[in-house]
Amino acid sequence: MPAARSQANGCVRAISRTAGSAGWLLAFRANSRPDRIVENARANRPLFARAIAEHEALMLESGAARYLRRNGWIKLYRSEAAFEALRPDLELAREFGVPNEPLDAAGARKLEPSLNPVFKRAVFWPHVVSLSNPLAVTKAYAARFAALGGVTLKGDARSLHRSGQGWRVDTEQGPLDTSEVVVALGPWAPDVLEPLGLKLPMQFKRGYHRHFKTETSAPLSRPVVDVAAVTSLRRWSRAFAHHRRRIRGAGCGSHAGAVRPS
Repeated sequence: MPAARSQANGCVRAISRTAGSAGWLLAFRANSRPDRIVENARANRPLFARAIAEHEALMLESGAARYLRRNGWIKLYRSEAAFEALRPDLELAREFGVPNEPLDAAGARKLEPSLNPVFKRAVFWPHVVSLSNPLAVTKAYAARFAALGGVTLKGDARSLHRSGQGWRVDTEQGPLDTSEVVVALGPWAPDVLEPLGLKLPMQFKRGYHRHFKTETSAPLSRPVVDVAAVTSLRRWSRAFAHHRRRIRGAGCGSHAGAVRPS
């Protein structure tokens, strides 16, 4: 089906006209109300609060701690009105005990001197961590899994079905039986779960990013988010020769189904 396109914050967002996507988008909008955002944040906080410590332990165990950066991130606001609209978020952060430092343009440029002063205000979140090389961390986790005796098999996850008191899935090496299953397929999870009578409100969202070559005198030391442009910038790992002195810019996304757009 053709997609309806709308312009927002300089990004083109494609919205599928299929009935399923429309229903999902309406539900997504309903759950994006300020009161629902706060409710979901409080529900997720116990899980998110442990994320850094759990990943740091895994990185130390798998030899990937060098990819963890503990220098926070910065969000930029191009108007005083945009910054004032952030007040409820800052109050919620205070409730959760998440430190932040509101800054003016000069304060932000002390942290990141290469920033062009096109913004009025900023917020520095010092306890936010980031990864310089997510792929390398994933590979390190996989290697540690194998070193501990983990086995990787290939098969069709859609073959998952009940078998006695447990579960069975078909692999290239034959059927595999187990008492518990973790489905980690993102938006493809419904392909496995719906035949089993489990329906999750999941939908495809495709994100876009570009790599930009920078001047040697204009680096970034931490992720920076330009809220008005819906753009996140971060320095990419020097572990990749072709990414030296490069910035990864991530912008808007589209809800356009599983098929990659041409």
